[in-house]
Amino acid sequence: MYLGNRKFLKDSLEVAHEYLKTAMQDEKSAVILESRELYNQAAYFYVQAMEKQIKAKIAQIVDVTNAYYKEMIKKTIGHSLDKSIEILVQIYGKGNAMVEERLREQLLIKVLKDIKFSALNNKTRYPDFDENKKKYAVIEMDKIDCVELAKMLKALKQYLTDLERYTDL
Repeated sequence: MYLGNRKFLKDSLEVAHEYLKTAMQDEKSAVILESRELYNQAAYFYVQAMEKQIKAKIAQIVDVTNAYYKEMIKKTIGHSLDKSIEILVQIYGKGNAMVEERLREQLLIKVLKDIKFSALNNKTRYPDFDENKKKYAVIEMDKIDCVELAKMLKALKQYLTDLERYTDL
């Protein structure tokens, strides 16, 4: 038995479009879940929307059907915002360590407030064993956290738009 219909995408721009479409759906899901006070679930979808916005930008500026970039993207399939940011930084930095460091600083610290999203994503959804406390724990999100994540998503979208204007890619 199979569920759904498989849709093949012909080029990198179609891949970018699909990422953007899914990012918008993830954001809409986050807003709905937040309105229903399902904050941990909303947080998950805000982060997913951020990841897909970045992957869409990558697919807009490089040919992700090319073997090299296809492998880069494939390595981040596991919902890693952190890895997606690193790929974007490498592409825009073009091997210039100073440019890459500046981009990382702007994205990670200014736009995304130095949050470790990989840990956040898992610890809001699954109990995690804390070796120091010798107990399981989860992170419980609230309305304020979701408001902050929504602001970060908005800032990220603006940053990605601005990045396009100020670079020669």
